[in-house]
Amino acid sequence: MKTQEDEAIVLRLRSFRDFDALVTLATKNSGKQTVIARGIKRGKSKLSGILQPFSHVSFEGRISQGLGSLRRAELLHTPPSTDPLLFFCTEILEKLLLEGRTDSQFWKILCEIPHIQKIERLPNPLVIKILSILGHFPPLSLCHHCSNKFFDQAYWKEEGDIWCSPCFLKKNHNAHTALLLSFEEIKILSFWQNNSLLFGEKVASSSKQSKKILSFLLLFLEQQLGLSLKSKEMLW
Repeated sequence: MKTQEDEAIVLRLRSFRDFDALVTLATKNSGKQTVIARGIKRGKSKLSGILQPFSHVSFEGRISQGLGSLRRAELLHTPPSTDPLLFFCTEILEKLLLEGRTDSQFWKILCEIPHIQKIERLPNPLVIKILSILGHFPPLSLCHHCSNKFFDQAYWKEEGDIWCSPCFLKKNHNAHTALLLSFEEIKILSFWQNNSLLFGEKVASSSKQSKKILSFLLLFLEQQLGLSLKSKEMLW
């Protein structure tokens, strides 16, 4: 077991024994790691106020392939809020990020989250960017079949790719298993996919559009990727 100093975004805390907690960290240089924060539930522990979901911290700990331990942590940036939507976002990240995998794109996205001002606009662009980096979503500005840009409404298939209406209807796909998107909604999806989260939160989709897109993303996560999301009940 080696000693490591690094930065991390806190994803999750779970009770462990009487006074300890298991902390899931998305670290800058070692990917996702789970460590024990000893004594965090004692009244005098400073860690309890630091290790909150989406806190940006610097830390020193003993990291191993199994379970490491946290020796110290310092707060670099406070989490954006305690909004229940954050628990949905942390659950998505915890389940999609692979243990030990490092990726500069992931780290850049994670570091933006503590600076988000409008948490209600975070879930859709966050999920789309993460799934795009992982290769589940192709470019959302082009028809997956003919590679032409969209100029009208299109169909978002349950597998994650978007087809223009002529290609979709020509192939006799089942419209009941796809989401019909307006041209405005396609532009929003493409913007989220290709820009930072901080820019993404400035694109205001309507409440109806946001729920429509988020419902489709939940189906994709559950049916295509097999994720079981306990926190989805907090979304509605």
